Amino acid sequence: MSAQFQNNPGPPSPEVTNSIQRLRDLVNPPSEDYVTPKEVSFIIKGLPSAKAPDEDGITNKALKHLQKIAIIFLANIYTSCLRLSYFPDQWKKAQIVMIPKPTKNHQIPDNHRPRSLLNTMSKIFERIILRKLNIHVKTRCEKHAFRTGHSTITQLITLTDDLNQRSQKGEKTVAVFLDVAKAFDCVWHQGLIHKLTLSNVPHSLVVLIESFYFKIKISDHPSTSRNIEAGVPQGSCLSPDLYSVYINDFPTIGAVTLALFADDTLLYTSNHNYKYAVYKLQRQLDITNDWLTKWRIQLNV
Repeated sequence: MSAQFQNNPGPPSPEVTNSIQRLRDLVNPPSEDYVTPKEVSFIIKGLPSAKAPDEDGITNKALKHLQKIAIIFLANIYTSCLRLSYFPDQWKKAQIVMIPKPTKNHQIPDNHRPRSLLNTMSKIFERIILRKLNIHVKTRCEKHAFRTGHSTITQLITLTDDLNQRSQKGEKTVAVFLDVAKAFDCVWHQGLIHKLTLSNVPHSLVVLIESFYFKIKISDHPSTSRNIEAGVPQGSCLSPDLYSVYINDFPTIGAVTLALFADDTLLYTSNHNYKYAVYKLQRQLDITNDWLTKWRIQLNV
């Protein structure tokens, strides 16, 4: 269990180290963001009623019966947390359930997918943070997962249409498919915070996200609680968008096309000369390998 969330070792990065130090040295001015009771009520209504609660025992269904005065109190609490860039410690606790992967040997820990049962108050706050984050972070057009109006269908249509056009021109296409190993579980925390600062996310919001992800605790009852050293929790609504930020600077060279769906990556290129197409793709793979090493991302081989 502990191996699923162990620190993600990799080469030292002065760039990231300096970025993190600058973030912590800066005086964090109080944010003027606020949360309205209407926003809290809207988020609560959208929570699935049948979801299992965390150790606090508060269900989504119970929240939907809160009186107006309680919603107002919650909005005030969330506003204070936003303005102070503070994520309460009690909300950071997550109970981990290991879901076995189908058709795999379940005696091997790696053949389980960890799912986080998050604190109910945390779920609401994460959705508030996500709304703020999406104002500042732009998603790459090649990405079709976790985007409104996009899906595997839109990805396939885009891909097949492009390949058909290349074929009609008489071009030969070569491609490589990459599958990231434990994509969500191995995100390098310092690298993620560094990339958030480069994405023009407000300082106060970056500090708030750092407050959450750098100190979140997990428990797998009856084991003891421990800090997550790497990764973003599967089950958190923030995790897909933060993973997208983490891979948003995936490098490509000219004439090589990138297609992204969650942690699956396709690189392909075309040319009338098959050998030249292979040469271009190999150049792309060399650059990709350097990028993967720098950001401590491993592939399933």
